[in-house]
Amino acid sequence: MIEKNATDQKPKKDILLGGVIKPKLLLRLAFKNLFFKRTRTILTVVGVVIGIGSIIFLISFGFGLQDLVSRQVIGSQSVQTIDVTSPQSKILKLNQDAIDRMQSIDGVSTVTKTYTLAGKVKMQSSETETVLYGADKKYVDLTNLNFLHGKSLDDTKQDQTIVNSSLIKVLGLKNESDALNKKISISFEADDENGEKQIITNEFTIVGIFDSQSRAESFINSSVLESNNISDADNVKVVIIDKDNIKEIRDVIQSFGFTTASPLDTLDQINQVFTLLRFLLVGFGGIGMVIAVLGMFNTLTISLLERTREIGLMIYLGARKQDIQRLFIVESLLLALFGGFFGVLGAVTLGSLCNILLNQYARGNGVQENIKVFIVSPQLVFITLGLSLLLGLIVVYFPARRSTQIDPIDAMSKE
Repeated sequence: MIEKNATDQKPKKDILLGGVIKPKLLLRLAFKNLFFKRTRTILTVVGVVIGIGSIIFLISFGFGLQDLVSRQVIGSQSVQTIDVTSPQSKILKLNQDAIDRMQSIDGVSTVTKTYTLAGKVKMQSSETETVLYGADKKYVDLTNLNFLHGKSLDDTKQDQTIVNSSLIKVLGLKNESDALNKKISISFEADDENGEKQIITNEFTIVGIFDSQSRAESFINSSVLESNNISDADNVKVVIIDKDNIKEIRDVIQSFGFTTASPLDTLDQINQVFTLLRFLLVGFGGIGMVIAVLGMFNTLTISLLERTREIGLMIYLGARKQDIQRLFIVESLLLALFGGFFGVLGAVTLGSLCNILLNQYARGNGVQENIKVFIVSPQLVFITLGLSLLLGLIVVYFPARRSTQIDPIDAMSKE
C-alpha cells in the first residue's frame, strides 16, 4: 500500500524529473541542508575564510614587497641602461674613442660617462674628504638620486655641485636645507700639461641635496674634470632604445673587452628570491587551508551520517544515486565559494587598510611617495577562487561516494 501511494503521487513529477532532481531544487535543498545546522556551517565557512584569506594576504604581501624593492632598485629609465666598466683600466680605457664606438652601435640612444676621484670639501672652518663624481645631468638622472632639497646639475654651468646628506652632516650643518646655495671649495688631484700631479681647487654652489647615508659624496659637472686633462672615465652608462635588445648590445660591448652589467640582472635575482619567498608564504598560508579542508570534510561527513534516512527516502522516491552525489557536491562547492569569497574580501580589505596605515606613517616621516606593500591582482583572486572550488570538489569525493552506497531499505528502517 505504501509502495502504491509513493508511486501514484503526481507531485513527485514536479520534484523529480525522470529520476533526476532539477538544478533549481538541488540548489535549494543544498542551502536548506547547510543552514539547518547554522552554527556548524558558519564555523566551517570561517575556517575556509581564514585559510583562503591567509593565502591571499601573504601572497599579496610577497607581490607588494617585490614591487617595492624592484622600484627602489630599478628606476623607470635605468631599466634600459647598461653599465660599462673596464676590467683593466690602465690598458683598456673608457676614453672618447671607446664611447664613440658604443654610440655607433645600432639600438643605442645615448652614452653618458662619469669620473670618480678622491676630493676634499671645505666650507668655512669645516673640511672633510669626499668621493667626487664628475658627470653630466643625464648621468645624474639615470642614477635615480632621491633629492631632498634643490635640483640636479645644469650642464651649462660649471660652478654647481650636488651633495648628499652625509656630507652636509659632516660639515656641521644641522638643517640640510640651510646648505642650499651656499659656497663650498672642492679640491682634487689632476695631471698638468707635463703629466705631473697638481691639486685643483674650485669654488662651487650647492644646488641640490640627495639622500644617502653611506659616505660623503658630491657631484660636479664632468666638463670641469675634462678641462683639467682628466679624460678616462671610470663608468659609462649606455641607454638602449628598446630593452629587448639589451642582450645583443651587451654582447657587442663585451666583444670590445669591457665588462657590462644591467639592472635587469638585479631584477632577475630579485624575482628569483621573491619566487622562493612566495612559495614559503603559500606554505604558511597552506596550514590554514589544511585546517579548512579538514573542517569541510568533517562537516560533510557528519551531515551524511545525520541524513542517512533522508537520503534513503529520496532514493525510495525515485532520486538516482547521481542526484545524491550532485547534492553533496553542490553543498561542498557552496561552502568553498562562500569561504573563498569572504576570504578574498577580508584579505583585500586588510591589505588595503595596512597600505593606508603605512602611507600615513611614511608621510609622517617625510616620505611623499605612495607605498603599496600589499598588492592583489585580479589573476590572484580568480586563481584562489578556482583553487577553493577545486578543493571543495576534492573534499566532497569520499562523502559523495559513500552516499551512493546507502541502501534505502536499511536507511528507512533506522530510527
